[in-house]
Amino acid sequence: MSGKLSITFDDALESIYSIALPELETVGVTATVFVISDLVGKKYQCQPVMTKQMLKSLVSKEWEIGSHTVTHPNLTELSDHQLIKELRDSKKNLEEITSTKVVSLAYPFGAYDNRVKAIAARHYAFARSVSCYPPLRVNSLSPDLLGLTAMSTYERAFSLPLHIFDNHIARRISYRPRARNSTTTNVINSSRKGLEARFVRKWVRKLSRNRWLILCFHNISTKTLPTSYSIAVEEFREIAKVIAKNADVVNLREGLQTT
Repeated sequence: MSGKLSITFDDALESIYSIALPELETVGVTATVFVISDLVGKKYQCQPVMTKQMLKSLVSKEWEIGSHTVTHPNLTELSDHQLIKELRDSKKNLEEITSTKVVSLAYPFGAYDNRVKAIAARHYAFARSVSCYPPLRVNSLSPDLLGLTAMSTYERAFSLPLHIFDNHIARRISYRPRARNSTTTNVINSSRKGLEARFVRKWVRKLSRNRWLILCFHNISTKTLPTSYSIAVEEFREIAKVIAKNADVVNLREGLQTT
């Protein structure tokens, strides 16, 4: 068995419950879902978001529920008061819905800085950003628990020049992680397609025992040609098989306990 691997879903869309849940139950693994608390039972990106009952059902199946803030803003652009409200209220609301402790956070758009991180530490034990391939980003045995990185799984490998610029140039001339706003993110995402299982297979096979790989999914699509922000169910099924066969799968809150 290789190192640790966590499956995470941002935005808590209904497709996670109706499509991803059965697929993962088939291979015997669970996942972490990051929820925008004000959108429970509503819509996000024109897609339906899970209801309270669906979230409760996931908890009963030993899935982890994490926070994706109250309204999904770029946290680096908020005042301290707004930032605290987004982080504190989302945690409180989700704990009331699920009757379980919420310890994990996913930064909207993957954007955070030292101020955001410090305030997040008051409310959460884990916080996760998101990155695109290439390069592959894997967390170490003794990770920065408020600066974890997940790999996006709706990217086409070797076709991301804007992201390569962000990682290899922009971040090196800044003292803090680069904050990506929603407008920029949507523009970049418009041409991206689901990552193929063969790339995930390579990642997992090379994952050493002292490393922790976190994957980030969004929408699961039944369409043959999924839109951006989605991954086709057939591809997700193949990725799930690869993960279950080759990796030690843990929910985000379990990562530190089991690494």
